[in-house]
Amino acid sequence: MQIVRLLVGLKANIGLRDDEDDTALHYAAFGNQPAVMEYLLESGADVNSINANHCTPLHVSVSKKHIGCVRVVLKHFPDLNLQDSYGDTALHDAIGNDMYEAVELLTRESSCTDLTLRNKRGFNCLHHAALKGNNRATERLLTVARDSVDVRKDDGFSALHLAAFNGHAQVVSTLLMMGGATVDLTNNRGQTALMLASSQ
Repeated sequence: MQIVRLLVGLKANIGLRDDEDDTALHYAAFGNQPAVMEYLLESGADVNSINANHCTPLHVSVSKKHIGCVRVVLKHFPDLNLQDSYGDTALHDAIGNDMYEAVELLTRESSCTDLTLRNKRGFNCLHHAALKGNNRATERLLTVARDSVDVRKDDGFSALHLAAFNGHAQVVSTLLMMGGATVDLTNNRGQTALMLASSQ
């Protein structure tokens, strides 16, 4: 931290990028350095800077499971809806990494997370939680956006289809009991969750 302060104090450019378009802020996120991130952000670093993979410092913090870094970034009001090269938001990453604390932070009422955003595979965050078998994230998402329970992907798969097809019994139960999912909803091939579960 002392060297970072020295370099920034001597007018080192905090916005410069390496060959992968990572900035010093990305490096601090990779290295789990929340104090350095705070200092860089207070010194004018762009909280929404995007690298070659379209990852922001928030994406990096979540994907590396550095919750202290996530907390620092969130204090500086990042755009929570920026998508990486796979179309994933930081919330998609938090769900995929089973990082529940980050899921909670990213879905607070004060957050501006768009839960309807889909990645390049067509998965919104609830679809992603069902696919991954992440029951805690499923519960959280249903708490803040219960109306999304029957939303279907382009192929007609809902969260219930995905959970049933992938053998995630707890998520199936949560979607039905807590979310009120339509049990006989069909996908584009006329398949129900029961049919998909029966094939496994």
